[in-house]
Amino acid sequence: MKLAGMIYRDVNIALANQLAMFAQSSGIDLPSLLPLINADGEANSLQPGIGVGGHCTPVYPYFMIDNFRDAGLDFSLARQGREINDGMIEFALSQIKDKVVNRTALILGLSFRPNVKEDANSVGASLYSLLQREGFSVALHDTEFSQSELKSKGFEFADPLTAKAEVVFLVTMHKEYHQLDFAAMAANGVRFVVDGRNALDRRMIETAGIRYTGIGR
Repeated sequence: MKLAGMIYRDVNIALANQLAMFAQSSGIDLPSLLPLINADGEANSLQPGIGVGGHCTPVYPYFMIDNFRDAGLDFSLARQGREINDGMIEFALSQIKDKVVNRTALILGLSFRPNVKEDANSVGASLYSLLQREGFSVALHDTEFSQSELKSKGFEFADPLTAKAEVVFLVTMHKEYHQLDFAAMAANGVRFVVDGRNALDRRMIETAGIRYTGIGR
């Protein structure tokens, strides 16, 4: 039952993520429509996002995929759900990749969920590696991990208020990130914010002169 529940969640997120890709290309704000989509009780659409981390959701589908394979079957739904969700970091990057000039980036969030010090199958770590492969100079910040802890894990540390980054990716919505000073960040050279959880204050970001993009908006 646990495996089935995690697969249901992962596939549901993948559906939201594919709808988000369509919405973003069509100028539709999907997150604002989710309450309407779910209003009649027939649907339980989840928030789209930059990826799925943790011990369970991104791992358990592979157990069932293997079980299906052993039975001579292809669990294509679970397999494709994993591919979609793992690919969201590439989708997020594609929103700003051709617009950046100096290819410097700051990632906010290593933990796989807010306000918890746990980085199993971290989306932030995957994004860090992707940005490095794409030639970005990358730093990472997480309110749950100290500078020395992040460095011991192989990440370059930077403080959001002093980081010299052209683009900021929000991966984990720790409570402290609600208090970010975007005017100060803009003064330090931030030009783009990619809100991977659709959780930041868009108006505040744009008022600071920073270009905002979310997932599906």
